[in-house]
Amino acid sequence: MPVISRGKPAFASSGNASGANDSSYSTYWRSSGAMPAWLAYDLSSVPAANRGQVVVGWYNDPVTTPYDHTVVGDAAYNNLGSYTIQVNPAAGGGQPPGSGWVTLATVANTAAWLTGIVPESWGDAASAWGIAMLSVVAVIGLGIAWASGWRVAPGIALAWGLSWLAVGRLTGAPPNQAIGIAAIVVAVIVLIVPLAVAGLRLLRPEQD
Repeated sequence: MPVISRGKPAFASSGNASGANDSSYSTYWRSSGAMPAWLAYDLSSVPAANRGQVVVGWYNDPVTTPYDHTVVGDAAYNNLGSYTIQVNPAAGGGQPPGSGWVTLATVANTAAWLTGIVPESWGDAASAWGIAMLSVVAVIGLGIAWASGWRVAPGIALAWGLSWLAVGRLTGAPPNQAIGIAAIVVAVIVLIVPLAVAGLRLLRPEQD
């Protein structure tokens, strides 16, 4: 998949916006102003066929700080907090428009939020909380599958992410066997149930 934002006009609330999408991994963009901060790309020169479906990636410069600062106990610089992804149908070619933005996704960094508000003693029950959250993921995954007519694709995507979570907790740091096993179980559930429903529909087609 090509990087369609590379070298395109970039704008930001503060800081060097062009450092976020140039070809050098030694440069970077960091907001130097008040929060919330924003970063925008003018992709109007990219053919419409190449921007109908995109993947948004965030690369954290390893020279300045590790991506997962919790593993090494480093300061939490440059890590993603809560963020919103928006698009604008304006023609482009100038400064970012002041209106007309449409929100595509909003992601809340609940880990950072909870770290700041919950008592430190709750950390002793980290495995229980992790398993509880994975149970919620299972319910949400099955809900998405049901709402989409039991399509298999959402289950595959969830199972893929959960599988990597399991690998990280079973073989990486910090290790947590309980969460690793729970992630595997949830991955199997969100994948097998839609597959089973799809298989039953093939054997017993729905009648009008």
